[in-house]
Amino acid sequence: MYFTNSFFPKSVFIEDRSLDTLYMDFSIFQGQVIVTSFNSPQLVREYSFANTTFRKGSSLYINPMPNKLRFNNVTIEDKLDLTRDIPDMTDGQTVSIDLRATDISKLKLPAKFDILIDNDHHDVYYEEYCSMYENILTYYSDRGHRGRHRDIDIEYQRFKDRSTYKWRSKLVEWWWNFGYDSTLIFYHILQFLIGFTIISYWCLKELQTNIYTINSISEVPNINRTMGTHSLKRLWYAFAYSAIVFLLLSIKIEKLQLKAQPWYIVGTIFLLLMHITGLFCIGFLVKFVLHM
Repeated sequence: MYFTNSFFPKSVFIEDRSLDTLYMDFSIFQGQVIVTSFNSPQLVREYSFANTTFRKGSSLYINPMPNKLRFNNVTIEDKLDLTRDIPDMTDGQTVSIDLRATDISKLKLPAKFDILIDNDHHDVYYEEYCSMYENILTYYSDRGHRGRHRDIDIEYQRFKDRSTYKWRSKLVEWWWNFGYDSTLIFYHILQFLIGFTIISYWCLKELQTNIYTINSISEVPNINRTMGTHSLKRLWYAFAYSAIVFLLLSIKIEKLQLKAQPWYIVGTIFLLLMHITGLFCIGFLVKFVLHM
């Protein structure tokens, strides 16, 4: 159904038993806008009010909500209360709204909605989408809705990642959920230490003797197939070795035994990997403490 480029000086009522699409782009409203449909809630619906103008005293009521609501480039002269005029979705459905280039400060947004992104024009409207996300974040921040602000910000960080397969945002999300779950750092540090300890257990003597010697670690017990005192002692030394290298702020280069033989190369790479990973974790720990 199309009512584009229209002027509605009074209230407008649109009622249809099978209203799946509605386009009212470039229209001007001066009264109530009421849209109702009696079709199946499973039917995908899309309504568009792009580039419309809602003059002072106008309002919008849609029941049921469409799956997609295009509300971009809308001029609002007064206020538009979407929490009152747009009821919540039912039956687990969600509404996706496009709010690009619309003054969100003049809207009262529904408690729950998704942000509508046109994937076919993702790059074309990238800057507009970023601006929309930032305006929505400001909207929730000004109103103290921390939970909603967090959810939108996480979604925004994912959206901004333009790397292949979005690997950057996936990595940051896994590491500490974009800074919202900083305690994950401790979990990852423990994971790294356990992993490095397991590897060090099997090659501890070679690491200690041929790669980088830690003077505080005494003679390393041989590997014992059965778990006993020697194995536990070796496991402890492997953990101590890994933790010391992991948490060292700097490695003494003169203690590194650099040789061109395969084992020395592999052992040196493993040692540096432990150390660099540790520095990376320490950096995030410092950041975590400073922001407590």
